[in-house]
Amino acid sequence: MLVFVVVAGTWGLSLNKQECWRVARDASVLGSRRARRAATLRSERLERELERLVREHRELDRHALEVFDPRPIKRRKLACRDRIAALETELRRHFEARTLGSGASGEVYAAVSARNELCAVKVARGAARVAVLRREFEILCRLERSRFFAKPRYFSDRVAPNALPRSTVDDACAVLVMDRLGPSLEDLLWACTCGCGGFSEATVLAVARKLLPVARAISDAGLVHGDLKPDNILVDLHAADHLRLVDFGIALDVGAPRDDAFQGTPAFASRRALRSLPAHPADDLESLALTLRYLLTGRCDEQEDSDEPTPASTFIAALLSHATRLRDDHPQLPDYGALARLLDTLAPPTTPRRALDWCRLGFTWDDEGLIDLGPS
Repeated sequence: MLVFVVVAGTWGLSLNKQECWRVARDASVLGSRRARRAATLRSERLERELERLVREHRELDRHALEVFDPRPIKRRKLACRDRIAALETELRRHFEARTLGSGASGEVYAAVSARNELCAVKVARGAARVAVLRREFEILCRLERSRFFAKPRYFSDRVAPNALPRSTVDDACAVLVMDRLGPSLEDLLWACTCGCGGFSEATVLAVARKLLPVARAISDAGLVHGDLKPDNILVDLHAADHLRLVDFGIALDVGAPRDDAFQGTPAFASRRALRSLPAHPADDLESLALTLRYLLTGRCDEQEDSDEPTPASTFIAALLSHATRLRDDHPQLPDYGALARLLDTLAPPTTPRRALDWCRLGFTWDDEGLIDLGPS
């Protein structure tokens, strides 16, 4: 039996192996009662262990007065006190829902499986958001073979609202379980620069080399992400040099019409998206160029530096020029091969891991992607 439980212990989902495959196909009904019961039993075990340690600490206090050398007793008391503090922290974590972020379709919570596998659960409330989350699950299934995106584990739109945090009885609810990832490029940029400037030239070129295949994979699948930006580009939890793109809440098929009401992030949106033109393969390419320019300068405006062009700025200009030349009335694919060859001429094809600023500065992060600002 595989049980996913939000760290808060307030809700969960249970399914066996056969149900896993069935859920991936038709989002079958999943019960949460068993998972909540498992979380309650875990809390009861922690509380009983805490009570036992408190009693042991009191006994050690009394015993320390009766012995000639109290130092061994003091060491046991300190160990006991540390264990009590750890258990109290675990109990608080067990009952506090922790939000990792939010997207177009809902909030994302930290979760852990019964096998102690870390995962993220996106929760959608309301019929409109449930439809968006279902669409996001379908897109992630289309991209599942690629290693550039969060891998979907399962989806259900038949979850009892009272089993979810901050939901009312009348809410239509759905959940999407995915791999848990680390911090975003936006978080890492602020950690490295404190909001003053951008990444180094080598880091921006390395990021460009890693994101160009991401944009190509989306284009090959006949999709337009529509919201490619530093906040939606995350590093792996345990691989600081592996980037993944998340949040397909507003993704469209190539050629699909856009609503008149703009969706996305204006600072990183393509000119076509800002004019509500149909989704085009070059939209994500232009957003990638704007993202790289932001990572290089720390600014979202188009102000040009007076310095001589650098390899990174030259490549960004080539991306923007290539995206602009593609015709609006024809779904012509960007020439990713030519762009990759240009990048090879501007920077070495192989970039050492330590060239990334966050690796060079020794930043680490916890299981929720929170960055430790002190060097490791």
